[in-house]
Amino acid sequence: LKFPGDIDGQAFEISDCKNTTMAIMDHSEQVQIDRVTGCKIFIGACASSTFIRNCDNCIFYICCRQLRLREVTNSTLYVLSMSEVHIEYSNGLKFAPFNGSYPLHGEHLKTANIDPLHNLWYDVYDHNDADKSHSNWKLLPESEYEQPWFPAGTECEFAAPRVKIGSVVKVNETENMQSFGLEQMKADAKKVSSSSAMPPPLPTPSSAASVVASDDESAVRVVIQLFASASDISTVVDSSSFTAVSCNGTVLSDVASFQQTLSGTATHNELSVCSSVTISPLKDMAYSVFTVSQRVVATEGSDLPTPPASFVTYTAVLSKDSEKLWKIVHVQAATPNTVSWM
Repeated sequence: LKFPGDIDGQAFEISDCKNTTMAIMDHSEQVQIDRVTGCKIFIGACASSTFIRNCDNCIFYICCRQLRLREVTNSTLYVLSMSEVHIEYSNGLKFAPFNGSYPLHGEHLKTANIDPLHNLWYDVYDHNDADKSHSNWKLLPESEYEQPWFPAGTECEFAAPRVKIGSVVKVNETENMQSFGLEQMKADAKKVSSSSAMPPPLPTPSSAASVVASDDESAVRVVIQLFASASDISTVVDSSSFTAVSCNGTVLSDVASFQQTLSGTATHNELSVCSSVTISPLKDMAYSVFTVSQRVVATEGSDLPTPPASFVTYTAVLSKDSEKLWKIVHVQAATPNTVSWM
């Protein structure tokens, strides 16, 4: 159990658990739940997105601004979500309105900026069901609801009353919502596969400190730009409101390796064009397509010839944490089977 004040607005992760009951009776930032089986989990108030991935045979009680599931099977979810629920590669799911509470729950929902009456628990968008057959999920009949869960051990008034199907006016966000799964990224990478023509170059910043991002899109573009030109990047952009950060270390392998050193040669990488940046409706995730120029050059003292530059197109997913730091979390090359998790 996590009690009020234990999390106090921080991000939280749950992973690799079996047959366990867990409850967070506090407000939090982004929540990630990965690889849990046979568990019962209560999330009191998540101020941004809750991600549930690779889970089976679980019962979830989730209050959040947005709920996203990937490869979740045979599970029941009691949900308070202010935007539609997104699922990918999932099946055997049952959805019902949030059904529980604890003392201070209402205060935590208010702190997390969650309106308990704006609950789209019934509005599920399945990225793998083009025919809208609803074969991977269903709405749980009220007669099958479990007893309300009061994880503090004492029954109290519901801070999130049950919302009836269709009673909430929905802001249509489907067109702006991206699928951030690996398969979708592969498909997108193939659509924008590398061109043999030289795209117009972008200027490279002389130093990280000289670049200021005025908004989320600018911050994302700078992360992409410096990511493409180096393999050891720490803080990239810092301003009063936004900080852009890329991950450290070598980030790709095989044909797409950055800073790859060969016998007598070295690979020089440079961003040629960042063709698109899409920010999620909650401004906590971003999706980008960009092309990198990769040129093998002879090292000093080598008489090897310099071949022409090649161009590789990538898709990337970025996330923004509670401190407003943008990070690349997944990148996919157009070249098949070249994937890196960071």
